[in-house]
Amino acid sequence: MAQTWCFEADDAVPAQVRRDDFIRYLSDCAGPDADLESAATIYGELVGNVVRHVGGPIALFCYWPERYATLCVRDYGRGFSYGGRKRAQVLSESGRGLFIVSALARRLDVESGPWGCEVRAVLPVRRGA
Repeated sequence: MAQTWCFEADDAVPAQVRRDDFIRYLSDCAGPDADLESAATIYGELVGNVVRHVGGPIALFCYWPERYATLCVRDYGRGFSYGGRKRAQVLSESGRGLFIVSALARRLDVESGPWGCEVRAVLPVRRGA
């Protein structure tokens, strides 16, 4: 069970529509204890990072490698390095996105390559029976 969405990061309308599709997909596949609010926040932070820092095409993949859903967000920009979870500066206008995601997700991985950057977040959404 997997789902893929692609759109241009500089257009807010497809990002919103895809978020609604993403949450609908999760709710159809998830168990009753799914934290869909956290999943929506993770989606928004990861897509927002691409919109703010990279732009261009974005691909999202949601799949279930085991019991929990994984959201993968891939951009096709210059990529970046992620040094792990760091405390966010409370009054800063930037730098909080991945901190928030790492706090809400069960796991967060960032990989840069020649194609850009791929961020994978294991969501707090367990597969239904």
